Amino acid sequence: MKKNKSLVTRCLFVFIIATMVQAAACYAGQTPAAKVTEDICISLDSVEKSIPEISKAAELIAERWIDGGTLCVDGTKEWATEIYYRAGGLAHLKFLPQYPDVEKYNQKSIVLAGYLPGGDKSDTKWAKRIRVALKKGMLVVLIAPGDPGALNTKTLSKSERENLVRLWPQGSTPDIEAASLATSWALVGEIVSACTRRGKMPTMLKSVLFEGARDRNGAIHGMPFHKKTSVSPIKPGVLGKAYIQSARRWVTDFTARNSGKIEQIASHISAQKKAGKAVVAVTTGHIWMDPPWLVSVKGVKELHKASSETISRELTGGGTLMIIGYRELFYGQRQTDVPEAVRKAGGWIVGFATHPEVPDDLADRSVLMSTGWPDSDAIVEIPGYDIHVLPITGLAQIAIYRMISESLPGK
Repeated sequence: MKKNKSLVTRCLFVFIIATMVQAAACYAGQTPAAKVTEDICISLDSVEKSIPEISKAAELIAERWIDGGTLCVDGTKEWATEIYYRAGGLAHLKFLPQYPDVEKYNQKSIVLAGYLPGGDKSDTKWAKRIRVALKKGMLVVLIAPGDPGALNTKTLSKSERENLVRLWPQGSTPDIEAASLATSWALVGEIVSACTRRGKMPTMLKSVLFEGARDRNGAIHGMPFHKKTSVSPIKPGVLGKAYIQSARRWVTDFTARNSGKIEQIASHISAQKKAGKAVVAVTTGHIWMDPPWLVSVKGVKELHKASSETISRELTGGGTLMIIGYRELFYGQRQTDVPEAVRKAGGWIVGFATHPEVPDDLADRSVLMSTGWPDSDAIVEIPGYDIHVLPITGLAQIAIYRMISESLPGK
């Protein structure tokens, strides 16, 4: 009996060692892009498991909102800007960084607040506004890993703590920014579905890059809900899960199609930096070309409110412009101005969009990748509604730039 027991123990030990060796071998052969994808997918899995808690918070929000409360957004700049401005998101939100007088909102009002550890720590005014909202009896839904130091929730009174709902996945979240955005947009989806179960459809923004979008968005300006809706009641969890599953499909598909190009881009950036040439990053933007949110690439300069003149000056001597677009890389006058700026500087383009195209004479000096989303970066369909909702742009920027950053030689 002891002999058999010893044999079983040895076999189990051998199995464990073999499993560990196999796992190590798999990890050793894993590309940096694949590792980033794995981290994001693990984070998305944890968010998906938290959908029931997200749905419960959405119920509280919808009840107050429909009953006459104002739905507000606040938090660290990067998070608040993402939730407030993205097309595919809610159209009628109060942006507290711009309208900070919390006292003017009634007790039924709600604040969606997000905190990112890697965000701008110099701004603590948002935390003061949150404390005022809690003291006033407003509902605050906070999306944050841990206790934001600026807010210091441990010092809240009992009644203030009762008005605070904290959302963060219980499972592993190796990519905190991805987990934050996924939780946030899943919550927006669940708010929408909770409203439909009460006979209301929130107004949602269509990207102004689409024909007729400005007129459509203008018609719903100032309206939290559509006057009439053909959207049927949506069950809890449906939209939140649809967003997470679509995001997971997107990131895995993007990596499968582009891991080789990601390594090519990383090598190009490294060579440019060694040669003393500039590498700058922007996003298409509707008004300005600004830097990607939430994530940076080491050695890559981020341009704020960039013009074609700025780009030409930065790239002088053959630098590289990295740009994330939507359907296209450039819109309007930029279709000619930006390529001309790159051409004038003898520069390169690294571009990401649904249909990433450059003039023929720049094709040999460009590395282009399709983001893989269809006509819009909003990835969830609501039956009976005229647009897709819940954008993936922020999460895509995190994935793309983190893959590039982790693929740089010497990482």
